[in-house]
Amino acid sequence: MDALVRHLSDTRTSCVIDVGANCGQYGLFLRSLGYRGEIISFEPVRESFDELLDRTLSDPGWKAFPLALGEVAGEMPINIVPRSDFNSLKEPNDLALREYQGVEPIGTESVQVERLDRVLPDLLGAPPRSLLLKTDTQGFDLEVLRGAGDLVTAFNGLQAEVSVTPIYKDVPSLAETLTEYASFGFEPVAFRTFAWSAGKLIEMDGLFRNTRELQ
Repeated sequence: MDALVRHLSDTRTSCVIDVGANCGQYGLFLRSLGYRGEIISFEPVRESFDELLDRTLSDPGWKAFPLALGEVAGEMPINIVPRSDFNSLKEPNDLALREYQGVEPIGTESVQVERLDRVLPDLLGAPPRSLLLKTDTQGFDLEVLRGAGDLVTAFNGLQAEVSVTPIYKDVPSLAETLTEYASFGFEPVAFRTFAWSAGKLIEMDGLFRNTRELQ
């Protein structure tokens, strides 16, 4: 949390792109830290989006859109589970089903997926802003970043959920993920471990600085 506060201040972040907003928990967290800049949240699942939208109505600097973000635009089925923060475009694997309650899919919902480089220009307008990208998409984070295309250079940093022991199918390894983040110019600033199961570290929350900001 301290690293995030310093990053927001040092980079003079004026807009946070909140991908995988669920019911707005991250936006509320930012406000609790004292961040008063703009928040643009994306959440594709209808029920979660409705709750998110309710939370933005009293905050003129916070906008919400009912979209998923990824590398390829189009419609996709998202897995709906009893614990809405585990809804995912990926399927849970055997470890998830064995170790976690409330993550077995009870249905799917068709959602619209867009690329960041297609939706952001219309939303941001001018003048240029200092942007932080946050992703919490239950295994779909790299797809979100790939969909930024050339706009990836516009982000001063990235806050992303990083899988150590995957609980979804077809998720890259930790080494592959960090290597790809580095290829986009993001180097790690801080990690927070927060999920363990069966004696294994499952996930970390990572904060990355865009190395181009250091040049």
